[in-house]
Amino acid sequence: MRALALLVAALSLLALLPSAQAPNFGTHTGVANGLFVDPYFRAGALLADLDHWLPATEPSTDTYAFAHDLLQRAWLGSRNAWRFVDGWYEHLDADDRFPASIARIQATFPSYTVTDVRLAFDYWTLREHPFPANHDWVLGDTEILALVQGGLVGTDLTGVRAAADQLLHSTNLSAPGLVLQMEAALTYGGLNPTRVADMHAEYERFWWLTATRFVPPLPRLDVSLRVMAGTVSRTASNPAPAIGFLRAAADLEALRPPNWMAAETSALTAFIDALPEAGLPSLARWSLQDRAESVIDFLN
Repeated sequence: MRALALLVAALSLLALLPSAQAPNFGTHTGVANGLFVDPYFRAGALLADLDHWLPATEPSTDTYAFAHDLLQRAWLGSRNAWRFVDGWYEHLDADDRFPASIARIQATFPSYTVTDVRLAFDYWTLREHPFPANHDWVLGDTEILALVQGGLVGTDLTGVRAAADQLLHSTNLSAPGLVLQMEAALTYGGLNPTRVADMHAEYERFWWLTATRFVPPLPRLDVSLRVMAGTVSRTASNPAPAIGFLRAAADLEALRPPNWMAAETSALTAFIDALPEAGLPSLARWSLQDRAESVIDFLN
């Protein structure tokens, strides 16, 4: 019965979705998942639209100003907090690209509305770039909710959790949540196969541009450290003097104890000092030193 109720609501939603120059929640989440399969990254891309369920007195959450403050609050947070912030910025990048897709579609198909584009893009996301459906874990993650709450004026943590629950599950046709939007998209595609086919090429263009050209503001240091460790293991004739410092740096980055950035800097400085003893080819040594110095510069 619940599935039937959702389907009926979705059918009604086709005519009631408000027009906006931005993708629906499903497209945001699917693009993020295509770029980086990580639950916190997806959650950031999804929750950037939280202001739809916050009081009008609260600031807009899908802005670079809010995202910048979010980054500042997450700076000393966990790795998950960093990935959440990167997902928030990816949402804004997708918002920036979406109007150009609307313009290209409407240049060829003038009768297609913004709502048509949003629903078609969600439809193709579900068909070609599906993502995990369960995001309820966000409601219990205090670190993530507190990061968002820190940028609000009068909404407490309970209010942020309630807004996030509405974003996921709202069945209000004037403010549909993720589940209802997905039902609407599938219904739209079933009723309008020609329209969704007409918009497929532009959807693929949008997805490729958004998924491949985004540069996260908080880099994945774990990946950089793994790449450096792999280079040492493959090319050094005497890897032991250097590899230990990289392992220490990787542990610090993963656990992030108090003052971990200073300790990380010390470990990487010691790694650079150990490179001459590692028996590396000159090009590999220079590349490793440059990578390590880039991480040090970022942390400082």
